[in-house]
Amino acid sequence: MKVWTILLILASLTFASVSWVADTQSTITTQPLIVNNRIVVGTEDGTLYAFSPASGSRSWDVALEGYVEDAILFGGDIIALTRNGKVVRVRSLGQIVWSIDLQAQRMSQNMMYGLSDGGLVIYATSDMGVIRINPTNGNATLFYPSDGPLTPPYFSDPYLLVGVQEELLLFRPPGNTVRWRKTLGPLWASPAIHQGNVVIGSLDNQIYSLQVSSGTENWHIPTGGWVTQAPLTEGDSVFLGSNDGYLYAISLHSGETNWRGQIGGAVSTPAVRTSLEGQPIVLVGSQNHRVYAFDQQNGWLLWTWEASDAVTALAVHQEKLLVGTRNGKLYSYTLDQGCTITAPSSNVQIGQKPVKLEGYAFPLGANVEISINSEPWQTVAQGGTWSHRVEPASLRDGSNLIACRTSLGGISQQDPFLISVIKDSTSPPGTLLISYPLEVMVGDPINITVIDGETYEPVGEFEFVAGDDFFLLGDESGNLIIPTDTGRTIDATIRQEGYSDGRITIHVRNPGDISVLLLPVAGLVLVGGGLGYYLFKKYKKPTETS
Repeated sequence: MKVWTILLILASLTFASVSWVADTQSTITTQPLIVNNRIVVGTEDGTLYAFSPASGSRSWDVALEGYVEDAILFGGDIIALTRNGKVVRVRSLGQIVWSIDLQAQRMSQNMMYGLSDGGLVIYATSDMGVIRINPTNGNATLFYPSDGPLTPPYFSDPYLLVGVQEELLLFRPPGNTVRWRKTLGPLWASPAIHQGNVVIGSLDNQIYSLQVSSGTENWHIPTGGWVTQAPLTEGDSVFLGSNDGYLYAISLHSGETNWRGQIGGAVSTPAVRTSLEGQPIVLVGSQNHRVYAFDQQNGWLLWTWEASDAVTALAVHQEKLLVGTRNGKLYSYTLDQGCTITAPSSNVQIGQKPVKLEGYAFPLGANVEISINSEPWQTVAQGGTWSHRVEPASLRDGSNLIACRTSLGGISQQDPFLISVIKDSTSPPGTLLISYPLEVMVGDPINITVIDGETYEPVGEFEFVAGDDFFLLGDESGNLIIPTDTGRTIDATIRQEGYSDGRITIHVRNPGDISVLLLPVAGLVLVGGGLGYYLFKKYKKPTETS
């Protein structure tokens, strides 16, 4: 019996953090299963473990004598498969019902790939083909002989799908006739069927959709890396991660990418779905040791958390996130509060200009707090979509660490979200675009708007300076309204830290002194600014969450 450890962390002391950690001391290789109020996972060293969801204490363990390749639920029991050909049926309390050896029965040579619940039977795939197993007594027969490698099987009544090297095959059991086959790229992960369509990823970096009735291709989209995980389908959407470090949300019927969320490392788990304060979210694990939660609708990064090693397993149970890792840890994490910074991206170079932080925080009643370079935390916003302007004077030359967390009822988030920004004081200052009238009549207000010449975003509280006795501040949206009561000419300077000064001249006319020739010019100034903003919005690249 191996030595292993349970670390218990009281949730009452952390509000939103790890509830408990169980250590299996071997890579967790199967997605967590929930059976009879127990969490069951398999490991690389050939053990099936069951843990209490409440405390993380071990309920039982069963030695399977080989790398646990897959585990599924069937009739309230667990069917587990080892890489070297063992298939075992285990009761929810840990008793073995039957065990078979497919290598000894010459239905496997060196590799098993996966299991699927076939309704009345169990399907398994090996390097010798597709195997059908009687769940009552474990009797196995070779359903479809084939050389590997194969994908895990996928059964959705009445269809059975299996990938064989570069071909996807569809059967309609109990017959083993191939109804159609479609050549794609090298296949590794299980497909899925949803609304009459098959979705599968490939090692040729593509995601494919086919008609289940005929195998006819609906669409395919490229990614920047291997697609090695099974898809998650929900409504008209498909969620699938790639080794290029993105989670893709794709319209099932059109094949258009609705959004893609940046992970920062190869996606290492299938996506799972849950809700946060009633808001649907999609979660995925990564090789970079992190779990990411995205808004299902628009792809906003809502939350991220760092585990102790690469994430290999992911599930949600009773509003707790279950995370398995390469170094054998199983975490139970409470999704109660969190904060992310969605812009700017980490390691961006900002020059001399102010930084506009944008992000999302939950719950809605929580305070959003930031800290710059380990300085004291300051509250800058409330939960939900938030933004905050960081002045250049708050940043030092070189790299700056900005942290974000939430706080509610005096209890703060334990794992702040971190980004770094690089300030370069030697870079040229930014350019101000100023929208203003060249002339107005006495009694009419002067409306001034100032935006960034590169991003077309408001620059915030700019300074309006006209002589020694005329000083005003714009609002946070970069707007300023100045009332007029006498005719005069105003020569003003527009200032904002990190930008070159802008200079403007505005004529305030008395009645009967109308310079109509200047009005079209003023209109051009306003229209030109609006046109630039419109073109920027129309032709900018699609937003990527990070």
